[in-house]
Amino acid sequence: MIAFGKTFMDTLKEANVSLTQYFILYCYVYDKEDLLKIHNKEFGPFKDDDYFALRANKYITLYDEKWIATDNGEAFIKDQVDSYADQKADNPFLGEQNLTALSDDVYKKEFAKFLDAYPTKVIRSNGRSDFLKEGTKEIRKLYLRFIQDKQTTPQDLQLAIQYYVKTYVDNGNMAYMKTLKNWLSQEIWRDVLKYKENIKNSGGDKIVDYGGKIE
Repeated sequence: MIAFGKTFMDTLKEANVSLTQYFILYCYVYDKEDLLKIHNKEFGPFKDDDYFALRANKYITLYDEKWIATDNGEAFIKDQVDSYADQKADNPFLGEQNLTALSDDVYKKEFAKFLDAYPTKVIRSNGRSDFLKEGTKEIRKLYLRFIQDKQTTPQDLQLAIQYYVKTYVDNGNMAYMKTLKNWLSQEIWRDVLKYKENIKNSGGDKIVDYGGKIE
């Protein structure tokens, strides 16, 4: 789970969300409305103003007379807390093997989305067809390792892979894309995220080759 500190408070301030509103939104994103009921019973109901503020910021909306999180609200919460951390919060005494199994299960959707973002095959400059997603088991292990070791998050890996693919597609240079296993094992995602942040800060954009040709 996210640690409370000045950085987190700055994030809330930038998003115009109070701690109370953050908790409400978190509960809707992760289907934990039972926690809202517990809070209401133990501490009293939340103010309507908190719900209206979240709706004004387009974090929640009314659907069929029920509050639900919007895509914007879900993205905000999941930028702070990933699915694994959420599941682990309800199972703090799980052993290492159970945590590994939990991680495999929790990140199924994220990994499927990650895998789907990468092309299946490309034609190399020598005319040879090359499959880019071979070794799915090893790809999954690498993906989970980086997340479990807190080196990155599913959200950042997704941003990195989408930006990497778009770079090569826009440049018409897909023949030189790395296999996905090498993209992870060589930690190209780190370069992509760093480059993307540098471009964002400089206010420009250009095509770059992250690592050159692949064998």
